[in-house]
Amino acid sequence: MALPSHVASYALLFQLLCPLLGAVLLAGLSSNRRRFHIAVAIHGLLAVVGGLLWFAVISQALNGTGGGVEVAWPIPSWGTGSSLANRVVWQIDLMTAGFVALLPWVSLTASLFTEPVEARQQQISGNLLLVGALQFFAGGGDIGSCFAGLFASALLISLMIAWYGGEAKRSVAWMFLATQWIGGLLVMGGLGMLIAAASLIRSAPRGVPGDASAAIPELAKILQEAFERHSAARELWGEFRGLPMLFIVVGFLLMSGCFPVHAWLTRSLLAAPLAVRVWIAAWVKGVMLIGLKFISQLDAQTIADLQGWGWTVALLGGLFMAGLLLVQADFGRLLAAAIVWTQAVATISICGATRDFERLLVPLLLSQMAALILLTVALSILPARCRSIELGSYQGLWSRTGWIGPTLLVCLLLLTLTPASAGLFQAWLGFASLQGWEKGWGLAAWVLNILANGVALAGFVRIARQLVTGPLRLPEMSPGLRERVSSPPPEIDLTLSRAQRWLLCVWAFIGLATAFLYPLFLMLPGPLAAAE
Repeated sequence: MALPSHVASYALLFQLLCPLLGAVLLAGLSSNRRRFHIAVAIHGLLAVVGGLLWFAVISQALNGTGGGVEVAWPIPSWGTGSSLANRVVWQIDLMTAGFVALLPWVSLTASLFTEPVEARQQQISGNLLLVGALQFFAGGGDIGSCFAGLFASALLISLMIAWYGGEAKRSVAWMFLATQWIGGLLVMGGLGMLIAAASLIRSAPRGVPGDASAAIPELAKILQEAFERHSAARELWGEFRGLPMLFIVVGFLLMSGCFPVHAWLTRSLLAAPLAVRVWIAAWVKGVMLIGLKFISQLDAQTIADLQGWGWTVALLGGLFMAGLLLVQADFGRLLAAAIVWTQAVATISICGATRDFERLLVPLLLSQMAALILLTVALSILPARCRSIELGSYQGLWSRTGWIGPTLLVCLLLLTLTPASAGLFQAWLGFASLQGWEKGWGLAAWVLNILANGVALAGFVRIARQLVTGPLRLPEMSPGLRERVSSPPPEIDLTLSRAQRWLLCVWAFIGLATAFLYPLFLMLPGPLAAAE
């Protein structure tokens, strides 16, 4: 049963404003215990409301009664003339509802895995602010809300890197902020070029940009009408459209850490603590999801035009990152290689997306996000507690802690070609996408795709085997050192609290549910159908 439209609109308004108001409320409390309990209650409310909104959007899509939930307010204009920013629009649809629903769980994970425990009280308010900013980025249906959420989110993540990393990490924080803002400015520049080009057409349906709508879908429709009205304008549009859309595509690729513009991602992960790494893993997937929606609304043909380049770069990048998974020893670099590998897999699927295959990209990206958060916890908590960043320093952790084995197993099921796993589905998406490759290169592309998936599987198996199997070995348990100092090895606590274990179970369920419920998503109408 779907939510009534007015109830869904109020729920969306609550979802967007509650994190911001909650962060202000928590900042004013002096009691740490009360602050923690209120924060958990806020996260619980956001998770419930987000889940209901996600369910409402899916129900609308299944029933064919609507394309999402929207809240809009007109902005009064003073003086003569009109303005592009004529209203504020907040909306979620099939592309973004799942990401918005998962943000409270990301925030709760980042808060509970913040170490030391004393720092969690400060982290909670910042996490809620970041939830609000990301929801404005994902749910901003107008230009102002979308870009305000983008720049605010990048600023908050960079502040977290600088705050919790200390003086030595501030240069990395500035690098992260500069990279994300440059990507955002590229997207803004491409959009501005489109609007400026349409304003040169005197027979445009409305004065562009003066009377154009601030809502991105309506703006895209106006631009399409302006360029398609006359044959001359249509011909000029065919020659011109590549440059502004290239700006937009490169901007989103840069912000999402795709190969080969991923250097900032590696440096940021090496400098960031566990909690911020969780946010970065969610950020790159969210940017790719929102970028796909943004580009498909403005000009869906761009994806088909860039197929060849996208496939080539993604295949080479995926193979390179899979090789790093097989040989790299540093935990931070392993995590960066895993993230860029998943971005390459998603890019291969996106480049060949048709109306049928595109429906599967949303669950693919969400399941990858859940798996990367699990992998982030597994590869970050060990160096945080044992002070060693080398994979070879650890072995046989199954006897010390029972959570790391199941966590890595779920990651294997979601990310690799293990039998009866979601990795088979993502590989099928890639192979289906590569069917559109030019004649003569299709076989080579398939071989590269199989090779990259196989090498990535070997890399993930290597990580899991090293950490889980064999006799117990920790960095402080060197036999030679113990013999020289004649002292027993120190006890290292690798256990997780009940709340932390529960959160890992939630992420495992989310990842497996979004990955294996493909038949349900196959029933949904394609998110690009409205563009036709």
